[in-house]
Amino acid sequence: MLLLGVLLAPIGAIEKLQFGGFRYWDKIGHLILFGITGFVCAHTASYFKSITARTVYSFTVSVFLALMTEEVQHFVGRDRDFCDFLADISGLLFGILLYVLLQIRHESYRPRD
Repeated sequence: MLLLGVLLAPIGAIEKLQFGGFRYWDKIGHLILFGITGFVCAHTASYFKSITARTVYSFTVSVFLALMTEEVQHFVGRDRDFCDFLADISGLLFGILLYVLLQIRHESYRPRD
């Protein structure tokens, strides 16, 4: 719910925020939010036994969420932005990759029978 609240809030001022000459803070926000979303989605899909199934599921759900949040932003006075969508995808790929790497590492330390 926090993700949707942040992505759909009418806070256009953050797009104009500049700190030290850097003016892409909204893209960093998209990266971080969807990184967390991708990781949490993959982690909570534990009912799928294989890492591949969890990865495909979490990628599909997260991309759908990214598309829908960009699509409905014009209802709250914000603009749809393809670069925001790319930042969303980049973030969720990073989050899912982090989950997969941690899961592989965890499985390699599991005692063998």
